[in-house]
Amino acid sequence: MRRLDRWVGVPLCFAATLLLRLSRLLRRRGSTREGRLLCVALAEMGSIVLAAPAIRRQARAGGSAPVFVTLAPTRPVFDFLGGDFARDVFVLRSDRLATLCVDLWRFARWARRMDVAVAVDLDPGARFSALVALLSGAPRRAGFAGHGLPYRGALFTHPVDCTVERHMSDNFAALLHAPFGNARAAAGPALHAAAPATPPAVERLRRLKRDTCRTRVLLVHANVSDAVPQRRWPRARHAALCRRLLAERDDLIVAFVGAEAEAAAAAALKDEIGDPHCLSVAGELAVAELPALFAEATLMLSSDSGPAHFAAHAGLPVVALFGPETPQRYRPLGDAVALYAALPCSPCLSPRNQRASACRDPRCMEAITLDAVLDEVRARLDAPHRAQASA
Repeated sequence: MRRLDRWVGVPLCFAATLLLRLSRLLRRRGSTREGRLLCVALAEMGSIVLAAPAIRRQARAGGSAPVFVTLAPTRPVFDFLGGDFARDVFVLRSDRLATLCVDLWRFARWARRMDVAVAVDLDPGARFSALVALLSGAPRRAGFAGHGLPYRGALFTHPVDCTVERHMSDNFAALLHAPFGNARAAAGPALHAAAPATPPAVERLRRLKRDTCRTRVLLVHANVSDAVPQRRWPRARHAALCRRLLAERDDLIVAFVGAEAEAAAAAALKDEIGDPHCLSVAGELAVAELPALFAEATLMLSSDSGPAHFAAHAGLPVVALFGPETPQRYRPLGDAVALYAALPCSPCLSPRNQRASACRDPRCMEAITLDAVLDEVRARLDAPHRAQASA
């Protein structure tokens, strides 16, 4: 996808820029036509969660529900956010080029039926998303631009600097504000949707809590099959941490979480620990069902990944491990603590390189010691407000 975005995206963005400058087929820059807000959110579930408060504020200020376009693997995050986020979502299938082209044609017609007036591209590093925003026909288009970001021509009527020094949630707020210029509305309530029924995996966890009289649950996302392996904390340290916590605490249950692709590796890690109070529910829950699991938990330990953002968004305390990306920009919103070694080579993943790194020896993650993580997890498990919640 990165190679296609580079070699096909560059000439397409250049050609589209020429058409915008040489023709009047599209509406003029600066149009103030009223209509709906379209958010182009093709990938990176965690970033969509970080953008959710700004999207909600702008939707409240504008008085209409936003619409979204995304890729099929990313669709579940909108069910998790719930409400207006799950209502009008156009899904692009990317399994085959012919299918994608058909869906892009269907999307262009759909966007016009939805009366899209403003399109906001949430991805700072992709050209394809900028082209999708243009394809919507929105007269006002906002997207990230600036030094070091990939070339995307002049496709945005409202380019916004993606400032390195501020958190991405603040960058998203500036991006959503740019094409409107109105006052920002007050933040709304939590956006995640409750699961319609108790999933079997959550019921299994509840039974274990009842049978063992253990009240605290530590969720662990070991990132065992991440497409970005630089984010992984060493597997052996996950096993050692869980063994030590289970040995010293008679009120604790450890549950491994993750996507379906992580189920086998998470189960193997659970078996390696070999404790009856350790289980794996990886691959057993849809993203929209995660709030039910978070309601049973006390704390989540995770590397920088989607589950960390989901948990923090739902109100669950999180200990997040950062290495190739910086918590200054991507720390989960909410009750979250980030552990970060801040090596000279970090961060090596950013929108400026489309999160592609040649590093195959993530010393930034290895530099986060077992004792440091143990101390932080113990402190968070012992926090008074979590003890009250468990009681």
